[in-house]
Amino acid sequence: MVNHLYLMFSPDVWLRNFTHLIDNARLFQATDPRDKIYAFLDHPLARLSSGEAIIEPDYRKSILEVYREAAVTLIQRGESIDILCAVQHDPNASAVDPNFPSWVPRFDKYYGSHVLGRFTSDHLASGNNPFPPELIPKDCTSNSLTVRGIFFDTIYSHTLLLDSPAFDLTDTDNLINNPVSAIWTAGKLGTTTASYPSGDTMKKAFVSALTAGTSFLGSTLDADFSAYWLRIFEARFDPEDCTEFEGRYHRSLRRLAEGGSWMRFQDVISDVCNGRKFLFTTRGYFGVGPGATQLDDRIIVLFGADVPMVVRPREDGRYTLVGECYVHGIMAGQVVRTWRGTFPRGVGQPFVLNDVAYSQFMEAEPLKLELEDIELVRRSVAETVCLDEKSVHLRAHC
Repeated sequence: MVNHLYLMFSPDVWLRNFTHLIDNARLFQATDPRDKIYAFLDHPLARLSSGEAIIEPDYRKSILEVYREAAVTLIQRGESIDILCAVQHDPNASAVDPNFPSWVPRFDKYYGSHVLGRFTSDHLASGNNPFPPELIPKDCTSNSLTVRGIFFDTIYSHTLLLDSPAFDLTDTDNLINNPVSAIWTAGKLGTTTASYPSGDTMKKAFVSALTAGTSFLGSTLDADFSAYWLRIFEARFDPEDCTEFEGRYHRSLRRLAEGGSWMRFQDVISDVCNGRKFLFTTRGYFGVGPGATQLDDRIIVLFGADVPMVVRPREDGRYTLVGECYVHGIMAGQVVRTWRGTFPRGVGQPFVLNDVAYSQFMEAEPLKLELEDIELVRRSVAETVCLDEKSVHLRAHC
């Protein structure tokens, strides 16, 4: 609670904005949900240069109207869709709320996940490509939002919902049944001879995914992860009854963990993964995504967004926005640069960046998606991305 108050009101928080302010107030209580917006309109971040508030309080409006007006106004003012990073849906619901636009954040709901695409993050998934000005909404009355981006991949597997207590190694049960070791084992990440698609080792990609690429740990990240892994390993390790390989592995792990802190690593992954799911894509990438993620959801890199988004196709050709995600290997603009046909040094592997799934976008316009929410209905036909010379569109095949 104290941390959230600091983030909201401290002058030391660099480049904070109104989106940051209202997102950090999410876990606070309010008798009237509209006050999750209106209560902060006297804050300097909610004021225009003229001194006027960015929106005017009007309690005749519904919660939907107030939140939609706030979201659209922030898109208009910043010419950015950063506000979409704040979208979270009930991870325990079978479908996204059909009575609320999926792209409008519910600031009266808090599901324990901190925003990954903060303006203070190092992520640049869209490669600094701005949100197209012609797509900025002209008014606040529509439940649809048109965006532009590039389809990256489909989610073929994900974990159950993760929560902070499961990562706590002070609990002896979590030493045996730990999600970190479970994901590593289930994904066969320690036994495969293949490299991660971006060219990184599986270990580096895995650690980066768990921490959402945080730079907070800096040079201690590898040692902190090793210390965390060592604590799990030693829960089942008996130096008096072990194989020669196990003994060597234990000594090696102890060396790697020197100077590291398992508690520091635990704190970061508990914060990043809480309320989210670890996900795998059909092309071998992995990361963390919204708690509401389902199989066959799509990962899209949207222009104007610092992190990729998970979307769900609808029967009418539009999309439900499920939420933001972190996918290791595409967080620094690789998808957009590849679509444009440039391959900067040190980014990925040429044979990956030039494969069919990427090169098909070389001469195509990005997808133009419309986000609006209705009740999810599973369709009986398969959807594939079809290309013509000028555009990318979705077509159904029986």
